[in-house]
Amino acid sequence: MPLTRTSRVSVRACPATSAPGGLHARTVHRPRNSTGRRPHRPARTGTLHGRRVPHPPPHVGQLLVRNRHFLVFPGLRTLFSAEAKDFPFPPLKPGETLFGPALGEVVATGPDVTDVRPGALVTHMQGWREYAVVDADAVHAVPDGYPDPVALLSTASAAYGALTRLAELRPGETVLVTGAAGGVGSLAGQIARLLGASRVVGTTRSPGKAARLRQELGYDAVVVPGDDGSGSLAEAAPDGYDVIVDNVGGEQLTAALELTRPGARVVVVGALSGQFDPALPGGSSPTVIDTFVLVKRSVSLLGYQTVDHPGVEEEWRERFTDWLRAGQITFPYAVLPGMEKSDRTRCEHDAKREAGMRIGDAAAAAGTTPRALRFYEERGLLPPPRRTASRQRAYTERDLARIRVVRRLLSLGLTVADVRACADRIDLLIAEPDRRCSAPAPGAAQGVVDQRIAAIDAEIARLTALRASLAGQIAAPEPAA
Repeated sequence: MPLTRTSRVSVRACPATSAPGGLHARTVHRPRNSTGRRPHRPARTGTLHGRRVPHPPPHVGQLLVRNRHFLVFPGLRTLFSAEAKDFPFPPLKPGETLFGPALGEVVATGPDVTDVRPGALVTHMQGWREYAVVDADAVHAVPDGYPDPVALLSTASAAYGALTRLAELRPGETVLVTGAAGGVGSLAGQIARLLGASRVVGTTRSPGKAARLRQELGYDAVVVPGDDGSGSLAEAAPDGYDVIVDNVGGEQLTAALELTRPGARVVVVGALSGQFDPALPGGSSPTVIDTFVLVKRSVSLLGYQTVDHPGVEEEWRERFTDWLRAGQITFPYAVLPGMEKSDRTRCEHDAKREAGMRIGDAAAAAGTTPRALRFYEERGLLPPPRRTASRQRAYTERDLARIRVVRRLLSLGLTVADVRACADRIDLLIAEPDRRCSAPAPGAAQGVVDQRIAAIDAEIARLTALRASLAGQIAAPEPAA
């Protein structure tokens, strides 16, 4: 099973059609939405529209490249958003062509270009289109006989730079990588191992991916975070973590900081928890951090951007090539053929983290508190809600309806045990909340009601007897001294 967060899209050629100058019109994908505004939530299928436009011939210093593969990456979610500023890449506006890492074949060169020949494979940043005209000095040539040219689309240089420039990983240290199944995380564990880490732990929200991360991608242990996420992380590394490469933020980063060793280095590479939170625009990722932990243990918390570290890309490409040739590293990816699938691929990528209220909003909407919702779930009154990429609860409208029914039943005097016993009837109450029964309902629910009435009768009898006993003791004369 491929790791879906590292999926790639293969560009399939469409039939050639005539265009001015003897060139071909090709499909170009452009982000558009029905309002003409930047979306504040993950986009749905149909947000992107393909158009056939004629491309110009390459001029001085340019190349015409036919893309073979391009990368679908989560950073597009941020570049679409209203908060897309102060990032290394420019924001995307409705009507603009998407971009991203691409691998292609040079089909024509400008009159002055002599160091790149037609037929050569190159990488560049003008993905999401079949043909691209790019500056010759903006491409990287793929060496002849390269083990897997698609691997050069990897974004894992961020992990390499984080581990070598900011964390300065030392042999024998323990490393934690959050979001280990992503495009960065799936190589970060292998890189940490090659740089000398003695133990590498990762997190992912998928048990299936966890197995692959352990078996193939260099991780000693993989935690699937939940309510006991910090406990599971502690079990995976009882002595704590020397280095943390964080791709997620949110609750995972909060839990990880609690388990740092003195002098630990925490490098934030990504922020998937905020990037795909439907309640946020996509350019922010609020996280709770215990600053006392940073102070008491002298922990460094740093953010990494490749543009701040000149030379990292070149160094990474050289070492990555050597590791690939030696068979010491694996680049996992999935190829989906067809440009027409790119919109759906990106939206499915987003949709896995989409939909649902956070616990505070859900509690307010249902007229209760977050503490009460956790109590209901712990006692089995409610099924556990879906989890986001950062393992936060995400409640749907049906979850809210169940919560309201549970609160109504408890307010009628039923105990927790009563409600748990008739949990199979809750969906019926959701469908018909004002239903009135002309006859006693059969099955578990009626039995629960009968038991509850009998229990109330017994409790009344007990309290009546206790009251009589106390009254008798008060009325009795005190014994003589």
